[in-house]
Formats: sequence, structure tokens, C-alpha cells
Amino acid sequence: MLLPMLTLLLSASAHAHAGAEITAIDWNPAGVEASFGLLLPGVDGLDWVCHEAVTTPDSLLTPGYTASPSGVWLATVPNRAQARDPEVTLYRSVDGCAWDAVAGIEPYVLSSVAFVDEDVVVGVTADLEAQDNGILRSVDGGVTWSQVSDWPGQRLSVSAVVAESQVWTASFLVDSPNEAQLHRSLNGGATWSTTALDLSSVAPETGTLSVKVLAADQSRVWIGLGLSGGHQLLLVDGESQSFVHTEDGSLIDGGVDTQGGVWIVEGARDLLYSADGVQFTAVEGGIPAIGVAMDGDLAMLSGSAILTDNLVFSFTPQGELEVVYGPGDVARALDCPQGTEGAEICGPLWEQVLLPAPDTGEGPTEPWVLDTSGQDSGTPKAEGCDCSSLSATAGGGWLLLAGVLLLRRRRS
Repeated sequence: MLLPMLTLLLSASAHAHAGAEITAIDWNPAGVEASFGLLLPGVDGLDWVCHEAVTTPDSLLTPGYTASPSGVWLATVPNRAQARDPEVTLYRSVDGCAWDAVAGIEPYVLSSVAFVDEDVVVGVTADLEAQDNGILRSVDGGVTWSQVSDWPGQRLSVSAVVAESQVWTASFLVDSPNEAQLHRSLNGGATWSTTALDLSSVAPETGTLSVKVLAADQSRVWIGLGLSGGHQLLLVDGESQSFVHTEDGSLIDGGVDTQGGVWIVEGARDLLYSADGVQFTAVEGGIPAIGVAMDGDLAMLSGSAILTDNLVFSFTPQGELEVVYGPGDVARALDCPQGTEGAEICGPLWEQVLLPAPDTGEGPTEPWVLDTSGQDSGTPKAEGCDCSSLSATAGGGWLLLAGVLLLRRRRS
């Protein structure tokens, strides 16, 4: 029953694949996760890797990607039916070309992973059909894993955030809003402490709930609570818990800059900033962002080229906006050795990537071709590309999960 509902929900959302809308979802120093693939810095632009290297050809989910300091990539596909190997929801690559299904991960549905350092990685699970969710840990860069914390019942987690050697995650029971928990590790995920989250003032006794850690520093964590009537931003500071912001939309991403300023994204609408982590205000002059990551003091904003003409921007609390990457920076498919997923799966799909054509004054041509001069005047919508609702899926699988959980509740 649950899988057909998931398919129904995702069919109404964006199809993440070669040929999807030219949209950035998340920035990383090692690359950019986009709706149409993973983009890796190359010699003269961004090299493209298809999502289909780790998903089925008709997958609707955008994989989640994270990179180690040296650029080892892990990709999560939090739905077995949409993973390249239907038994494996985690894939690893040292070069962007070969994507190996991680052995031993078969019992788990990995929803999020985060590198603590080059060797230590923490993962959390969200299997909607099992009772063995919890926290996993790897000490060899994601090659092998062990479960370090298990949760009774159908408790889920959809994000892990690292702040130096500390790791934060939150878990929840879909149909029990008052049983959400915060989990914290002071030693890189080896051991964990758990704190109950008091949501009694905002969550009904019955209903559905999604919980996501959006940002954290060494002592505080900011948690997005998805309720049927809107989202709440919860600050946990030591023993203190306080609601610091309310949105009728979706709080989907966040980060803490090197000055201690906190950024929160309300999906494709508001960019919230707080110098003290308590008082949040919208910052004017940005873009309709669907993701934010920190680069020192800069907020790296991801968005749709249809709406913004570009993919990734840097932004300051003073409203200073600069383009980092545009569609014209996407140069080619990553050159990969024969026999790798990059060559065998992604290579033939490159021609489906709908990059913007140069503005000749005569309208778009088909097939669209890359403007190798680097000049870009925007991205028209491609015929046959159902891209209208991609921004609604920002924040990766979490929003999709929240939606399917709501469907599950209504139809149960």
C-alpha cells in the first residue's frame, strides 16, 4: 500500500534524471547536486555524472550526495525500488565514475549520511516498512558499516549534521507527534545521548509529523518540525528548548557560518538569518533558494535556472549576491573508463541533458546545445520536461517523505 502511494506522490513531483529541469539542489566544495545529476569541478567547467549511476532509469527520487574532504562520494537512494541495486540504498565512488553498491548495507534504508572526517561517517535510516531503524557508523570512509544505535518501533530519521566532532540527528514516530527525540554524539558518532523533544505546545496529540535537523554548532541545534498546519523552527540549547520561528510553508535547509550566524531556507520563498540563532529575519536580495550550504562566512544558495538564470550563488547577510555557477559552466559528461557506471550508464544519457541554448534572438533550437562561450541568458523550459514542481521537492527526500507520511496517515 505504501509504495504505490509513494509512486503517486513522486509522479506529481519532479523527475530527477538526465533531461530534468536545470536546477541546483545543494552545493558542496567537491561538487553540486542538481536535479539532472551530480556536477564535479573539472578542467574547464563542471563535469556531469548522471543520477542513473545509482538509481533505476525511471527513478523519481533525487539521490542524496555527500563528500569526504578528499572528494570520496557517498550517494543515498532512500527507496529500494528506485535504487540501481534493489537491495542496496548506499553507493560509494572515489572518482565519480565507478559507483559501488556498499556491501553489508542491505538491511537498512539509508536516508542521510555525513562525513565527520576522511574516515568516519555517520548514517541514519528511514525504512517505512521495517522495525530496525537507527544510527550507523563507518570508520573506513564508508566501505563497511556497523549499527551503533537502534530504535524500538518504527522510528525514522532523515538527516545527520556534523559540527566539528559532534554529530546531531533527530528521530520521530510518524503518527506520534509527541515522541520526537534529539540524538547527539560528542565523539564522532561512536556513542550517543538522547533527549526528548517537547512539542506539546505546537503538535496535536494525533496527526503526522516530520522532524529534520537543519543546522547545528558545538552546543546548539536548529530543528525543522513539519506539521500539517505549517513548520516550526525549534532551537535546542543545552537543557533549553524554544520555538524561534513559525512558517506556513516548509523549512527545508540550514547552516551555521564561521561567525556563528544561522541561515534557514523556507522552500523557494524566504531566506532567514539570525546573528544570535534566536531572532530570525528574512534577508532581502537573495533568490528563491531550495538549498543552502556554508562556505566560510558565505551562504551558498542553490536554485532553479528557470527562476534565477543560474544555479549556485553566494550570499551575505547584507544582501550581497554573486553568481558562482550557471548552466553555461556545465561542460560535458565526466570522462570515465569503460566498464564504469559513468561510461556505460551516464555516457549515453549526456545528449538528454537540456542545457540552455545561446540567445540568438530567434528562440531556442532543438536539440539544445551548450553555449561553450560561457554566455548564458537563461533557461527556457524544454518541451517534454515536466519541471513545474521541482522547487517543491527541495531538501531532497525529506519533503517527499513528509508528503508520503501525510498520505499514509490520511489513507490508513
